[in-house]
Amino acid sequence: MAAAPTPVTNPSPGPAPSRTLVVRGIDVPIPVRDGETVLAAIYRAGYAVRAGCHRGGCGICTVQVVEGDVDYPVTVCEQALPASQRAQGVALACRAVPVDDVTIAVAPESRLRCIAPLLTRLVLGEEAASRKPA
Repeated sequence: MAAAPTPVTNPSPGPAPSRTLVVRGIDVPIPVRDGETVLAAIYRAGYAVRAGCHRGGCGICTVQVVEGDVDYPVTVCEQALPASQRAQGVALACRAVPVDDVTIAVAPESRLRCIAPLLTRLVLGEEAASRKPA
């Protein structure tokens, strides 16, 4: 006699979000998973900003931390983000990991834009999907 089949369950999409990221211009809280970078959370929500190397070496993905705090579990190149800029709240989105709820501002030249409206609907809801970044 054959054993009963094991029910199939969907694999977990990752750790549950433990903090939020608000990007000025979208103004909707984006859930951030443990260890997730600012840039990864933005991408997962269906948005994008200008980014270069994705390794913390070029400085193209700088954002301004308006509220909250970020950490850098991976070393960041001093030329890409000098200590003086860090002290003023400048962060590299590709390496900065929120340590609590964070609000950031993205410079207009970073071109905040929605690149995956379906992801935006799934992650942030219908209301967020209908908003255009300011």
